[in-house]
Amino acid sequence: MRGIDSRVVSQADLQKLFSKCGPLINASFDTNEFGSYLGTATVIYSRASSANRAIKEYNMAKID
Repeated sequence: MRGIDSRVVSQADLQKLFSKCGPLINASFDTNEFGSYLGTATVIYSRASSANRAIKEYNMAKID
């Protein structure tokens, strides 16, 4: 995901929102080697079907 404002959306928000589509392995903001936020987040599901559900549900959706 990209374009997420980490000042508005917390990591807990990411986990809460995306866990609605299935069990998560991880949901976190991406940072560079210096710890600076890159403007993206990575969500990893334990099942491909959950990831597909999230894509259908949230692709191009505004998250705040």
